[in-house]
Amino acid sequence: MTTGRKRYCSGVHSCTNALVTVLADDGRRLFAVRTGLYSRLAGCRSVEGSWEALGMAASDSADATFTDVRAIPACEA
Repeated sequence: MTTGRKRYCSGVHSCTNALVTVLADDGRRLFAVRTGLYSRLAGCRSVEGSWEALGMAASDSADATFTDVRAIPACEA
């Protein structure tokens, strides 16, 4: 389980999962986490008032907070 804030989380309002970097025991790694688009229990919320990139509006990027979400390694080394 992981908790934290991801700045500029692309697709936070439109994707079911996000790929985020996490500082794990063995260094920074890439993990998949649920965004909460289809599940209110996912523990992910977009941060109201966070900066939105006008030049990249189609990327649906905003800050997101993750609270006790299951983080699944995107790949194994």
